[in-house]
Amino acid sequence: MADHSPSKDEGLISFSDYLKGWLRLVWRLPTIQYNGRKVLNVGTENRESWGSMLEENAAKFPDNPAIKSEEACLSYREYNAAVNRCANFFISNGMKKGDVACVCLENRPELLIIYSAMAKIGAVNSMINTNLRQESLKHCLTLHPAKVYIIGEELIEAFEEIKDDLELRSDQTLYFIVDKGKKPAPEGFIDFNVASRC
Repeated sequence: MADHSPSKDEGLISFSDYLKGWLRLVWRLPTIQYNGRKVLNVGTENRESWGSMLEENAAKFPDNPAIKSEEACLSYREYNAAVNRCANFFISNGMKKGDVACVCLENRPELLIIYSAMAKIGAVNSMINTNLRQESLKHCLTLHPAKVYIIGEELIEAFEEIKDDLELRSDQTLYFIVDKGKKPAPEGFIDFNVASRC
């Protein structure tokens, strides 16, 4: 039986290299310990919600830009107002804390507004990877059955391919959000922009 001892070429490091690595971290230890204590002491009384942080920023920096994109530039005041309109729309349609919203949108202002509105309600945002198609998309959408499905125009074809396999119930609502305005809301979908005025 041949003796096979690991060498440096096999990815192992020497003790002196290991020690040098630790010595490089020594000056950071007080900061690491301080942050570790802060994390361990997080309780319900000292946590902030996304909604309360948005409200604070809208009060402190009302005219500062909160969202900048090709589609829109919203100040904190405008962003917070849009989020509140959106949250009130969903609440008036029966959405409550703990409900799940499946969100299939590309990165655009509506995504942030809906995400923030659901956070203010206390609903769960199930953010779906926009690159998924067919079986993998179906799997993600059935993993946590949602009360509402919010589908962007850019992803409607992928959703329509698997919609019949989802076995949607009558208490689940489908919302369609236009992107470039080229497609009307498909049958069975509610045009979100028209219905909510967000």
